[in-house]
Amino acid sequence: FEKILPGMIDLVLNSEFICTKPIPLLRRLKSASVSMSQHQASCLLANAFFCTFPSSNGHYFPEINFFGYFIYRRLSQSSKLHCIVNYFSRVVRQEAGDGVLTFTRQVLDDPPSIDFWKNSTSPLRDMLVSSEGLIEKDGEGMLQVDFANKYLGGGVLRTGCVQEEIRFITCPEAIVSCLLTECLLPNECLIIKGIETYSSFTGYAQSFRFHEDFVDCTPRDSWRRREKELVAIDALPFRKPADQFDENLILRELNKSYCGFMCTASNYLAPVATGKWGCGAFRGNPELKALIQLMSASECGRDMFFLTFGDANLAESLHHVHQLLVAHNKTVGE
Repeated sequence: FEKILPGMIDLVLNSEFICTKPIPLLRRLKSASVSMSQHQASCLLANAFFCTFPSSNGHYFPEINFFGYFIYRRLSQSSKLHCIVNYFSRVVRQEAGDGVLTFTRQVLDDPPSIDFWKNSTSPLRDMLVSSEGLIEKDGEGMLQVDFANKYLGGGVLRTGCVQEEIRFITCPEAIVSCLLTECLLPNECLIIKGIETYSSFTGYAQSFRFHEDFVDCTPRDSWRRREKELVAIDALPFRKPADQFDENLILRELNKSYCGFMCTASNYLAPVATGKWGCGAFRGNPELKALIQLMSASECGRDMFFLTFGDANLAESLHHVHQLLVAHNKTVGE
């Protein structure tokens, strides 16, 4: 109350001098990028904290104001707030990043047909499977997958506290995407480059707890962006798990992940760091989702690092299946 909040208030009161132009929005069906300084992102987040934005950018935009933080009384919620306060304490002390962030909406203008996938002769790429580790920690230097909601951030500004929400709350600059990004369509993804990690954590969901301040030493590129690339792809939710084996729904998931793993501005196609995408509340089948992501990563010419988050049996079975497929020279189409 004596140092951090007054500093946040100063950010809000100086908004017109920090963000001198209207914020461009990333609209549906249009590939586009928005870059801003980390200082500008902190100004937008301070406004969101004090709920100064209109209640919504429109029906198809996520909520950006923080009021959802303040109306629920849970330990995980207070830990999320602790992460936010830790971030702003760094901003106010001028110890936050002084680089650049880029948010890119990528649209697959002509999504592949089922025949495209069936006839693909692309060989399956390498896949390393591990039951231990985290995407954000062990996927350093890779294209890291955000198991996204089609409304970016999911429940990060409410009570949600699973993979996407935890990533956004420990890297609060990612929350700016909620302000910019219209709801993702099936042929679209969002790529965030340059975000910084400010907090470490323990636990998951209701056991999530802020651990301590984290100093991110990831190198920067020529734009002064942290060399960290996060791709947000939203999986389908299934009320009846058996439905996901329908050919048309498999095609949708193939094209969604293919859109996310496509060649970006980088010349080097880094491996994909991913895991049980859409396999929690959305009830996806882990084996199916692993094969879908392996197919789309292989079609894009990328290797894959698949984390099973403590499930040793799944890790062993996926490893054996991949070995079998590669030993028989199976293609993506097969």
